Amino acid sequence: MMIRRALIIVWLAACGGARETTVAPAITPSKDAIVKTTENGPVKATIAVWPPKPSLGDAIYARLEITAPAGVTIEAPFQQAGDETLGRFKVVGFTRDTRHDATGGSVHEQLYTLEAPSSGRHRLPPLRLEMLDTRSSAPASMGSGSATRSQEILTEEIPLEVQPIATEALGAELRPAAGQLGTTVGGMSWMLILGLASGLAVLLSGGVLGYRAYVAKRRIANQRSAYE
Repeated sequence: MMIRRALIIVWLAACGGARETTVAPAITPSKDAIVKTTENGPVKATIAVWPPKPSLGDAIYARLEITAPAGVTIEAPFQQAGDETLGRFKVVGFTRDTRHDATGGSVHEQLYTLEAPSSGRHRLPPLRLEMLDTRSSAPASMGSGSATRSQEILTEEIPLEVQPIATEALGAELRPAAGQLGTTVGGMSWMLILGLASGLAVLLSGGVLGYRAYVAKRRIANQRSAYE
């Protein structure tokens, strides 16, 4: 019984470890990514878009990273939720994550996987988020008398030029034309073989019936000659 329990524990531990290894690796911006940063008080929002010169059909990534100190709440909803679009770009993937640093501050990340509708010049619209500063040292909002009023933050707009699919890439996928086919391909067809077999069967059955009729006539003729 003890050995059986030990085997079950080992099996469960192995399953748990295998499940952890299936986590997809994080997607990080490339070195040539387009990066723009917007700061509003203690909050810093950085938008990174890559590749900087994508071709039509390539996956385009836009990562929004927001850092805020302790006591500052960030609300960064999915942009244009329900439409699954970001400007003219189609959103084909979206992930988000929030973590805290050693000082108690928070780091929010949103990763959009985009698809361009066509080649040419496009613009990634500003992303909207809200900041709520609840710290006692925060200045009061103008005319409100309250330090807990939310403020809107917009990231910068990013122009992006999508290149058309290269002609060389299209030509590389094309295969040479096949040679001309002969008049007879693969020998006799099954339909022809079945037709010949059916005709032969009809001829054989007709021959057998004819032979039987001939034998019957000869028998009758022999009987008549015997009576005469």
